[in-house]
Amino acid sequence: MTRTQLINEIKLNLDKKRHEAQILADQYVQELCQNEEFQRLYTNYNQAKIDLIKLKFGGSDIQILEATNTFEKIKQLYNNYISSHKIDIRRMEPQYDCSKCNDTGVVGLKMCECLKLELNRRLNEINKQYKFVTFNDCSKDLSPSLRKIYDMAKQWCEKYPNTNILNITMSGGTGTGKTFLLECMASELINRGFNVMFTTAFALNDECRKYHFSLPSKVNEFMDCDVLIIDDLGSEPLLKNITIEYLFNIINLRQKRYKPTLISTNLIPDDILNRYDDRIHSRLSNKILALNIQFTNADMRKGF
Repeated sequence: MTRTQLINEIKLNLDKKRHEAQILADQYVQELCQNEEFQRLYTNYNQAKIDLIKLKFGGSDIQILEATNTFEKIKQLYNNYISSHKIDIRRMEPQYDCSKCNDTGVVGLKMCECLKLELNRRLNEINKQYKFVTFNDCSKDLSPSLRKIYDMAKQWCEKYPNTNILNITMSGGTGTGKTFLLECMASELINRGFNVMFTTAFALNDECRKYHFSLPSKVNEFMDCDVLIIDDLGSEPLLKNITIEYLFNIINLRQKRYKPTLISTNLIPDDILNRYDDRIHSRLSNKILALNIQFTNADMRKGF
């Protein structure tokens, strides 16, 4: 299921909850209105409130003053009845789960935090199906240099999003632990509730190809997720007008949105410059926003 499909499904669930809350409130009011005195006060109160609102947009000062006095008198009688009969006034209004958006999922033109949290939870549930390894799965026999790298990566995950490092590139030969470490970082971030997308460079390249030819793709999800992890950069074929252009756009836009991109590659920095271009190279080697980690140890696969 795509991110857009998940959002639509969550919105449908919110609409259902919103509708149910409104029905419960209406039912409670209907029960109260079976009492003739309450029904009369309730009707008068609402009508007086509507009359006052209308006059405020077009009535004279005298009309507004008279309507205000009338409303206050009716309001006092209404509130006295509510208080003396111990009516739960909260139940007369829909009790939405989210007071910010009233269970619409939107505040103004932006996605509400409640929708974001549910979306991240659903996306993380999907990610957990991949069963990424964790830092607890690391071998206790790591070399001092590799242990230092793993400790630094774990600290970055624990500190995120309060970090200046947005792009992390892990370079080194095959089997040196790069992918393993990325999976550990993915697990740590997912457990903290962040939306993480883990993809290979080959799969990313294919999604960009689909997007380029107006086919359904995950490119927007790569742009929007909290943390994007690209494994094995450099293994993908170079597609004309696609590979370099879209990779740059994804990394660049994510950096502007202050969203990290983590990359593993067998390429050294000079190889990245030669294979792609200076725009991508500059984003991945920025001294302030980027971190480059070199894995120089021998094949560690047997150690995990």
